[in-house]
Amino acid sequence: MNLACHTLAALVLFGFVRRTLLLPSAARRFGTVSTILAGAIAVVWATHPLATSAVTYVIQRAEVMMALFYLSTLYCFARGAARQDEGRPSSSMNGVTAANGGGWHALSIAACWLGMATKEVMATAPFMLLLYDRCFIAGSFHEAWRRRRNVYLALAASWLLLAGLMAGAGSRGGTVGFGAAVSWWEYAGVQVRAIPHYLGLALWPTPLVFDYGEKLAVPAIHVVRGALVLGAILAATLVGVRRSPAGAFPGVAFFAILAPTSSVVPVVSQVMAEHRMYLPLAAVVVVAVLGLHVLLGRRPLILWTAVAVVFGGLTVRRNADYRSGLAIWSDTVEEMPDNARARYNLGIMLEQAGRLAEAVAQFRAVLRLQPRDVETHNKVGNLLLRAGTRAEALEHFRTAVALRPDYADARNNLGVALIQAGRAAEAIEHFSAVVRLRPDLFEAHFNLANALLQANRPDEAVVQYERAVRIRPDDPQARQMLDRARSPRAAKERE
Repeated sequence: MNLACHTLAALVLFGFVRRTLLLPSAARRFGTVSTILAGAIAVVWATHPLATSAVTYVIQRAEVMMALFYLSTLYCFARGAARQDEGRPSSSMNGVTAANGGGWHALSIAACWLGMATKEVMATAPFMLLLYDRCFIAGSFHEAWRRRRNVYLALAASWLLLAGLMAGAGSRGGTVGFGAAVSWWEYAGVQVRAIPHYLGLALWPTPLVFDYGEKLAVPAIHVVRGALVLGAILAATLVGVRRSPAGAFPGVAFFAILAPTSSVVPVVSQVMAEHRMYLPLAAVVVVAVLGLHVLLGRRPLILWTAVAVVFGGLTVRRNADYRSGLAIWSDTVEEMPDNARARYNLGIMLEQAGRLAEAVAQFRAVLRLQPRDVETHNKVGNLLLRAGTRAEALEHFRTAVALRPDYADARNNLGVALIQAGRAAEAIEHFSAVVRLRPDLFEAHFNLANALLQANRPDEAVVQYERAVRIRPDDPQARQMLDRARSPRAAKERE
């Protein structure tokens, strides 16, 4: 599905660029080679290794689909506007019918609405269409609005859909928005470094990183350096808007598409993410291909053929890193050894592969980076308990419980470790707390019953076994232990 959408997006990009280069505002310079240049742009973008973060990683399907809808919105609008301006006299510029581009405009509007239903980044599409119209077709915002007011109103109405979907989704569990754990200025500081980094990867796609982690400390010198680079690019774009709006359009598109995720609105779960460059990468490729053509003429076409071949090879190589969870997380840890989330996930993969000692080593590394990570304390405690290192496991469980007293899983595991150590009285205390925290948890009642039975309190054990059986009636072990707990009480009653 991702690959099919990516292929379609590349074809639409080809059509959009070719049609744009054939417009009167660009045809004098690019018209005779529009097909070749558009093909080079589409192929380089389609084969670029940076796109693997969206295409190969299937969870990022929304990114690929949004890009397809975004490009389709632009392409259909370009066709509709051209048909409209060719087929109508200037005195009736406000009417849009199927004969004069209305069909293409309807497709553009539909694609825009579909994009809004896919991902928030699509919010910038109506603005970019208006700018495109001004730069390449109408010649001014006033004229663009005069000719296609109804189209723009229909496009803008799609924001209502986006607003409704965003209101329903809230802040994604507190991971997005100004109320998140990261302040807007801290997040902006990271983005000042991130955007130049993305541009660097667009030009030289290595090293690629699957996950940059939740927290990314950016030294002040890197922020200053990034701000200088970003400021220079922004300044050049703004100057271009004044001097040559059409030439500056790709630069504006680059920043506009990145703005929703890479500006000041914090996305705590991913402060940096290469998949955000999926569509903006097309703007970078457009600038590179057309820029070299202007400077060197036809000669760069051989260069772009070679670049596409090299990028294709690098993409195949990068895709090999996605062959398994173990492979991709190993690569991520190699590139970012201080990434706690990557190390944790690598530990999970190693555990699933049965490489427990290596998994423990990764979890220990996580705790060196994040000593107060209760889930990692609980996880490493579990592995140590399985390995028979009970004393150290107890330390990790106790630390997890001390850091988060209502952490039921850690309390339950602490109780299990205490039972194994023959310390039933202490275990009962923790299992009782788990029952209060999670009264519907089978394991909590079953483990508490076992501890009570070990402490020679069969009557209380029977109560907990009965509750466990009510939660899970088909569990044979719970029923067996219930019968065992009842037997001494029945014998006592017979006496």
